[in-house]
Amino acid sequence: MARTIFTNFQLLFNWLYVSTPTFPVKGDQVSILTKPDEFYDSLVNRCSQATSRIVLASLYLGTGDKEQRLVDTIAARASERESHLRIKILLDNFRGSRGELNSRQMLLSVLEQKAHVQVALYRTPKVGNFLSKILPPRYNELIGLQHMKIYVVDDDVMISGANLSHDYFTNRQDRCILIKDNKQIADFFEGVVSILCDASLQLDKHDQLSVLGSKTEPQDYVMNVQDLKYKLISYYSSFIHSPKQNQTSEYDTWIFPTIEIPPCDIHIDSTAVGEVLANIPNNSHVHLASGYFNLNDKYVSAILKSNAKYDVLVAHPTANGFYQSNGLSGYIPDMYTCLTERFLQKVELNYLTDRINIHEYKRPEWTFHGKGIWVTPPNENTPQLTVIGSSNYGARSQDRDLESQIILLTENENLRHQLHREHQKMYQYSETFDRKTLVEEKRSPRSWIAFLVLLLKSYF
Repeated sequence: MARTIFTNFQLLFNWLYVSTPTFPVKGDQVSILTKPDEFYDSLVNRCSQATSRIVLASLYLGTGDKEQRLVDTIAARASERESHLRIKILLDNFRGSRGELNSRQMLLSVLEQKAHVQVALYRTPKVGNFLSKILPPRYNELIGLQHMKIYVVDDDVMISGANLSHDYFTNRQDRCILIKDNKQIADFFEGVVSILCDASLQLDKHDQLSVLGSKTEPQDYVMNVQDLKYKLISYYSSFIHSPKQNQTSEYDTWIFPTIEIPPCDIHIDSTAVGEVLANIPNNSHVHLASGYFNLNDKYVSAILKSNAKYDVLVAHPTANGFYQSNGLSGYIPDMYTCLTERFLQKVELNYLTDRINIHEYKRPEWTFHGKGIWVTPPNENTPQLTVIGSSNYGARSQDRDLESQIILLTENENLRHQLHREHQKMYQYSETFDRKTLVEEKRSPRSWIAFLVLLLKSYF
């Protein structure tokens, strides 16, 4: 029986179809990868069989054995396919250059191949020549990073929050969605990565950096922000097409990609997520997760005003990636506890503890980096909408880092059950965070931690 592409639930998100690119897919083309080794194996296996393209955008590439196997796989496939395979890899310059052995050196073997290979290192324009010279490693990363996690092999696309390093391949809980055999979506994401690659520093096989199409020295390079903004907005807008309301379709799932490029004043992602939260139907059940919990004010306001039930998942201090780090970063888990306590306080002040619950992910020998939103409509048991990608929904994601996500709407029962099992698996390792937690575990933030949060909140 013919049906329109709009359902009652989707009508509440009708604005997505006219404000973001819309890609209809069959739900059976989409898989949720819930385990780190699934993410790793899927990526390596696809790279080993790539025929036309490998496009990877990540914060950094690790330097361990698993990362070396991935690099060796890409290099071997590039050698086999030569001119038939194009490879584009986008990393962050500061994070990718950190340490004596770093992401840059790991990728030199790929750059030696005859295939078309481009390795680009994004450097935020917010760090000018002066700051880049005086800020030490790690501290320069506070200003802004390339934080997108996009992995395209041929016509398969993986959107994730996971970086390309050992923890994310073994015992760090994150999310990954695999969209199979969709050339349109693969082309779209390759285009976004290509524009950012061309605006970034270029790495060669001698571990030297240069500027594409210019004789400017890398240390003197200043990104043309207005040019980059124009290219990204023009490209993104070219994929926006208003659907016909009476269109019948074999598709049951719709993908809406969003991007956030703060240096270019592009805030498509944070605007879209804010609208999603503001349009959630009454009595829905929302699961919201963030490994680095520091929701911006717009999101907090939408949650407090909503009539939906919320279960919020954050990282327990022992599951925070900075747990027991050296120096100032060792206090970061306490700072996130302080931020979570402030959110709890707002929930309590608005008498919403019966509707908004907070949980902490706590799993022996695991860290938590998961983030996303799952929306289950009223009187239903499985999510019909999810948001997945690189954003942690905090100040950094809105004001500093490059982010990419997708909003997914689906009627496909199998995919909805996958989404349901995904958040169930995450929450099964959680414990309630409430006022009792702070008292019994003596975790109330110390005054100087609260002061640090006040000073540094915009960097988290």
